[in-house]
Amino acid sequence: MNVQNVGDLSLGQWGSICRQWNKAHGDGKAPPPSEDEFDLAVMRVRGAA
Repeated sequence: MNVQNVGDLSLGQWGSICRQWNKAHGDGKAPPPSEDEFDLAVMRVRGAA
C-alpha cells in the first residue's frame, strides 16, 4: 500500500492496522492501572482494605 492510498481505508481497516502495528512495535508493558485500581492498591498496602 502506498501513502497515497491511506485515504481509501475504512475506519475498521485503519484501526486494525494500528492495533497490529502497536502489537508488533510496542514495548510489551501492561497498561497503567485506573485511578480506582491505584487507590485500592494503596489502601491494601496501608492495611485499610
